[in-house]
Amino acid sequence: MTKLNCPNCKLSAMFCYCTKLKLLKLKKTHVTIIRSYKERTISTNTARLAQNCIRPLDLYDRGFIDGELNDEILKEDFQPVYLYPDESSVDIFNFKNSSKPIQLIVPDGSWRQTKKIKRREPWLNNVPSVFIPGDYLSKFIVRKQKQLGYICTIEAINYALNALEDNFDLSLIEYNLNLLVDTHVKFRPRQLEYHLKN
Repeated sequence: MTKLNCPNCKLSAMFCYCTKLKLLKLKKTHVTIIRSYKERTISTNTARLAQNCIRPLDLYDRGFIDGELNDEILKEDFQPVYLYPDESSVDIFNFKNSSKPIQLIVPDGSWRQTKKIKRREPWLNNVPSVFIPGDYLSKFIVRKQKQLGYICTIEAINYALNALEDNFDLSLIEYNLNLLVDTHVKFRPRQLEYHLKN
């Protein structure tokens, strides 16, 4: 008998939580995620969760030989910013009152993977990098977070949107993330235990 997985959350149909997700519609920001292709089939990948619950949002997988990315990803009439705390990054709150709507470009993958993305994509050269001020403790317990301030992709998006959007409610994305976490903790304990050990 063939095991059917949900095409959205990548979990088997009996564990799928997609119908419980709450949709977030943004007013000022367009989210664009650049994901390492190695993350595309992992059920704990939170870029996929973001894709399933945030509008507007584009997701591109990076790393395929026949699928190079280019500046067509950049939105016309938007101010792009790249969410990564590199040596040239500035406080994201500097763009709170931008005269243009913001295109929030977010790398997704391990810290090692995301560190390489901007350096290897020439079309990102003129896009300013931004950081989120403060140290946050990740609630994403289904994957290893090495230290304070290391948060998963959808948590970073949530805090960034809190800086950019007016009257933003952090709890909606937190609710959706909790659905993912609770599902893995409750229904997939063996897979979770193996993943955290390796």
